[in-house]
Amino acid sequence: MDLLKATFELYGDCVQDGNTIYVGGSPLTSAQLAKVTAKAKANHQLQVKETARQDAKTTRDNALEANTYTLPDGSVYQVRPKDLPNFQTAIQLGVDTDWVLANNSVRFTTVAELQTILNAGVTQAKIIYDTYMATLKKIGV
Repeated sequence: MDLLKATFELYGDCVQDGNTIYVGGSPLTSAQLAKVTAKAKANHQLQVKETARQDAKTTRDNALEANTYTLPDGSVYQVRPKDLPNFQTAIQLGVDTDWVLANNSVRFTTVAELQTILNAGVTQAKIIYDTYMATLKKIGV
């Protein structure tokens, strides 16, 4: 806990000498110390929540970037957020096309296959987001 920071947030200008914190030239009273300790604990809890939120966000982002779909023939397609517009455009145009796979090989892909891949990717992304939201609720954010 950062008692000096909490003291500053509550009382403004303060100094610390050894284990004693001074406000206005006088050491903290026991009542002030109780308030400072409570403030420092609250600050610490917020920091723990923020760290957990950032960790959950990183986990979510990594899972979205790793999102793939594998066709029965073993072809692996990346279905990351940045890939979705490409799928949507190809499907809207209604043209079967060559597609670059996750291993950078090229495979001729039908519109029906692209739609299947897109649908599966969106479903997987929803699961990732649902997990992220459940985690946020659990940590109280």
